[in-house]
Amino acid sequence: MKKMISVVLSLAMATTLMACGSQSTTNSSTTADTTAAAETTAAADASAESASSGSYTPGTYIGEAEGFSGAIIATVTVDADQILSIEIDESVNTNQIIDDSKREQLAQSMIDAQTPLVDGIAGATISSSAIVEAVKSALTQAGATEFAEAERESYSRDDISFTPGTYQSVKMGMNGEIEVEVSFSEDKVDSITVLSSMETTGVGTKAMEILTDHILDNQSLGVDMVSGATYTSIGFMEAVKDCVEQADGNVSALESFPVDYDTYADATHEADVIIIGGGMAGMISALSCKQNGLSVILLEQKEFLGGNALAATGTYLLGNTSVQAAQGIEDDPEVFYQWVLDTIDNADPDLAHMLVDHSQELVDYFEENGLSFDYNYMKATTNSDIPRGHQILPTGSDSVGLVVDVLEQNDVDIRYLTTATTFILDDNGAVIGVNATDCEGNETAYYGTYVVLASGGFGDNQDILAEYWGEECRNLKFGGIKGSDGKMLSQAIELGADTVDMDAHHIDATLEVTHQIMADTNIITSCGGIIVRTSTGQRIADEAYNHGDAISEAEIETGDEYYYLIFDDSVLEFSDTLNAKGSMYINTGLATTYQSIEEMASDLELDEAVLQEVIDKYNAAVRGEGEDEFGRTDFYGELEAPYYVMKVSNGVVMTSGGLKVDDHSHVINTDGEIIEGLYAVGEVSGGLMRVYIAGASLSECGISGMLLGRQLSGAIE
Repeated sequence: MKKMISVVLSLAMATTLMACGSQSTTNSSTTADTTAAAETTAAADASAESASSGSYTPGTYIGEAEGFSGAIIATVTVDADQILSIEIDESVNTNQIIDDSKREQLAQSMIDAQTPLVDGIAGATISSSAIVEAVKSALTQAGATEFAEAERESYSRDDISFTPGTYQSVKMGMNGEIEVEVSFSEDKVDSITVLSSMETTGVGTKAMEILTDHILDNQSLGVDMVSGATYTSIGFMEAVKDCVEQADGNVSALESFPVDYDTYADATHEADVIIIGGGMAGMISALSCKQNGLSVILLEQKEFLGGNALAATGTYLLGNTSVQAAQGIEDDPEVFYQWVLDTIDNADPDLAHMLVDHSQELVDYFEENGLSFDYNYMKATTNSDIPRGHQILPTGSDSVGLVVDVLEQNDVDIRYLTTATTFILDDNGAVIGVNATDCEGNETAYYGTYVVLASGGFGDNQDILAEYWGEECRNLKFGGIKGSDGKMLSQAIELGADTVDMDAHHIDATLEVTHQIMADTNIITSCGGIIVRTSTGQRIADEAYNHGDAISEAEIETGDEYYYLIFDDSVLEFSDTLNAKGSMYINTGLATTYQSIEEMASDLELDEAVLQEVIDKYNAAVRGEGEDEFGRTDFYGELEAPYYVMKVSNGVVMTSGGLKVDDHSHVINTDGEIIEGLYAVGEVSGGLMRVYIAGASLSECGISGMLLGRQLSGAIE
């Protein structure tokens, strides 16, 4: 379904356009009387004189940009020196957050100011920005080379006043409603409290903490959205702005005041170790280096730490540990090692030994720093009779917060909003530092004896995906934490670094298509969920096989735009982690609840008889009354009402390939030699995960990071 908004400068101009052969859609506003039209024209002429982008080639042009939930198309008509009309055509779904009147208001503002650079619509930051970009694209095609800023009213602190009191507001965030309480004195925002939310721990929750601090410290609403938590930022900010309006405050005035972000200009830019990237590998590396007596600077391009670990369930692949022993699970290092080599194609033997030989050390190291594993639960491991999936406590993203706390307790120097760009070399080609830009775009050189690359994978870089995985993978959506763009990986390759397993696909079949977040694959691999085609209602593969690879390949082959993931209350019963995730999917509407197959088939526009047969056959296989049609043997239980359905498709959350490293994390060049001064840990390195095994990534991050500090300090060789 599409909605179109058309705003035309004046009836007279629209008539002229039509006479010239251009097409234009008008609404009731174009039938205003001659006086109103003349006033509109005069106002536009005045604005054009101060803000016009310049001359255009007369005609109608179409620009496009990505909005909150789909493409936004702007059809813009111009004469030689004026914007005459703007039509906004937005593909919408249930996540539309900018309604017809607001889009009309924004389009009219652009016409009045004769520039696309106007204030956006409150509550619709993403769609507002997309409309601006779409209009800019159209005007660029018309010949515009620059765009003037529209004149805005100036404010002073004397314009700030409130009706003292405490006010509350509820707005939609990423995962559901955000309830905020804001207290005001006569001229100040005194406090902001999030009363309730379902936002992702460590991402959304951290974003709201960051925004709160910025607002209170600067007494300003002119804050930037937190990168990687845009939808949460929007919902939170709109709730705060609503409270400001309830308190009779001036939102526009508060938005006009600048916010001070730390550029670290006065801080040191030298340390023993410079670490690029604050995911789990970077955090543990920084902690270990600091605890082993090295000075550290950790560079993180976002305003929060954690990387893809924030989206993980917190399973670590470890063997022969005290956690297994406490549960009566017998394991053996040699058996574990051979299993790694047999299971992971072309696994580097040295890296396999690193994983196997230091499993218990990681358990001990974590527990020394306040993290622990669940001694009452062990997740089964793919293709292994011995379960080795160690569950961190607290689960998932909550454990990341504990690591951040430990970093702060150890006074690790973290530089947020600082993006590494290029390596710095000495005359012999050794890496001695890295150039990085701060939040204002200033470039600073950071120097260190050791430079550690912990920048994550390349799943959020379509060019790299296409280069190594094939053009058919170029448009795969990224469902991980933003920042895995592979740029520093590319910089290392330019230095001559060798790579391994870059062509190893790891495509997840459970990318939720509305918000583009990766639904937990345990729903299908462990909890009995199934995936059916939207076109036929039929299953397409063994959902439990090899962590979704069979499903992702089948999705590519069948070619439906998206698929239906169907699960039941088994997800809520399986574990605390899945209960939390499943409840979030259900409570926020990402998963729709159906009480019967009839209701589900009707709403999904599927043949009820087909869907009934699919579920009956599946349940018969669960009961052992015949083989599953796709050979599935791993079941949790029969699929029963209530049913929950999510729209999913193929996507990327992590990548397996990366830089070639040795078991000391040295980066190796194409001649097989060490690149002096350069190390790589975590997802940016390759050699251990050509075949993805649940928990292997976090284990590699933890163990390589833990060992790195000891190696660089000389504590071990």
